[in-house]
Amino acid sequence: MGQTLSQLGRRAGLRMYGTASAPGSAELLARHGVALIDRLFAAGLRPLGLTPAQAEVLTVLADSAPLTLSGLGELLICESGTNPSRLVDRMVGVGLVDREVASDDRRHILLSLTAEGTALAGQVAAVEAELESTLETLIAGRTTAPALALLRRMAGNFPAGQALERRKELASRPTV
Repeated sequence: MGQTLSQLGRRAGLRMYGTASAPGSAELLARHGVALIDRLFAAGLRPLGLTPAQAEVLTVLADSAPLTLSGLGELLICESGTNPSRLVDRMVGVGLVDREVASDDRRHILLSLTAEGTALAGQVAAVEAELESTLETLIAGRTTAPALALLRRMAGNFPAGQALERRKELASRPTV
């Protein structure tokens, strides 16, 4: 990857606060935090030629494929609704996702990763791990459990939070 996400963030002009020293309300601080994470993630993905939405599709398919288009849509937080057809069409077009007719029902199309998509999913996981490490460094020594519990409770009221909960449920199922 070359540069750390912290270095990419500084190059993108982001100020890395050691504490929540930016003036303003909780809402402004939350928006700043989300924007910071989004920018760091996008900067980490840029060398891979991926958008955050494409990276999420790779991650979900790496964890849960094969999936139908609507099944994928139910697990995504980057897309509203359950039909990410344009996003998937682009990824099929560049050879990252494969479409296959379901053997048990020809009306269903199953999505999975190609070999190139699988390789990129591994690189996305590395970017995510580096982002997680950067965030842990920024919050080192601070208690995060109450904030995380609050964020989970808030997110659970919205489709994106519900999609994350479905992913968590899928990940906890035993594999055959």
